[in-house]
Amino acid sequence: MRTSLWVGLVALGCLGGGAWWWRGRAAEDVVTWRLDAVRRGDVTSTVSATGTLEAVRTVEVGTQVSGLIAELGADFNDTVKAGQVMARLDRRLLEAAVAAAKAEVDLREANAVQAKHALTRAEALRAQGAVSEEELETAAVAVAVADAQRRAAAVELDRARANLSYATITAPIDGTVIRRDVEVGQTVNAGTSAPTLFLLAGDLTQMRILAAVDESDIGKVKQGQAVRFTVQAYDDRKFEGVVEQVRLESTLAENVVTYTAVVSVPNPDGALLPGMTATVDFIVETVTDTLCAPNAALRFRPDDSLIDPAALAAREAQREAAKAEGGGGSSGGGGGRGRRGGGSGGTLYTTNAAGLLVPSRVKTGLSDGSCTVVEGEGLTEGLEVVTGQLSGPTTAAATTSPLSGGSSGGPPRMGGF
Repeated sequence: MRTSLWVGLVALGCLGGGAWWWRGRAAEDVVTWRLDAVRRGDVTSTVSATGTLEAVRTVEVGTQVSGLIAELGADFNDTVKAGQVMARLDRRLLEAAVAAAKAEVDLREANAVQAKHALTRAEALRAQGAVSEEELETAAVAVAVADAQRRAAAVELDRARANLSYATITAPIDGTVIRRDVEVGQTVNAGTSAPTLFLLAGDLTQMRILAAVDESDIGKVKQGQAVRFTVQAYDDRKFEGVVEQVRLESTLAENVVTYTAVVSVPNPDGALLPGMTATVDFIVETVTDTLCAPNAALRFRPDDSLIDPAALAAREAQREAAKAEGGGGSSGGGGGRGRRGGGSGGTLYTTNAAGLLVPSRVKTGLSDGSCTVVEGEGLTEGLEVVTGQLSGPTTAAATTSPLSGGSSGGPPRMGGF
């Protein structure tokens, strides 16, 4: 009796396990797809680059004389006018130099007067035969030397006065102070080169971006081209600009050649600041009001076992017809490997009532990196196309992940119908 009970329990357990296994296998056989819709809108092809914002005009304000900073008349972010005093050096040594130069001028002028008087006397004595011709010439030369020394002393006086004027440092242009490198009491030395006291930026309502464009893309960037860009400080805001110049000089860094594109940027509200990093999109081409399919859908590659048999048969018939016409089977279901140039093609997949895939050949055009212009029979706005497999049976030739890109290639970035 006890043995029969154990046998019954074991049999019941086996039946339950078998039912659980069968339900699991049935669940595995159900395929679910990741879907996305064909949309209608504008598609823009762009070239991306990064660059740095800067003022159109910047001036380093320095000093031509050495000395102690006695006064500062401008600070960070101050707006200054041309001629406004920004700093003053200690003037005492410079004023002393002017006084010494003035005294030297007075001395040389006195010497010149004395030399002229000596020449006058020598000329009178020469007329009386009291001095020789050589002594007369010596007196004349002394006058010329004294006059030259007077003029040299006058030049030194002008230089000393100029140096004194340099002790007052003024703004060379209207602008904004974006950097100050000195403090009151600091000594600056202009012995070898003019030290920088301030960095002054011109009108910040108009700025520019120096963008580094890869050599493979520089041919698509032209003067006058429209530009969109963002900065990290304003993630939700897009700014606009225009290509002002494409510089011919290249830069080589880590075996990468780049060219500098100068982008003119309006900044009426002052939101953009010098030194900000800009992520720039140069607008190469735009197609408006067009059907656009997700790139993931064009990259999708299912196993043939998941495709509707009738669609597979139709695809093979198309291939045979293309071969017979000398087409080499190019219109078959390779799907999505867009050729460069006009008439690039791809394949989109929809699902039927049985959950099987139905392929549709389409022509592909311009791509913005996430969506590609498509044309094809039966394409409508809102049509749901397959971008990947979420669950279901796996095979040796599993579907290609829309995120990995795999070996699918995908549609070309540029192209037309």
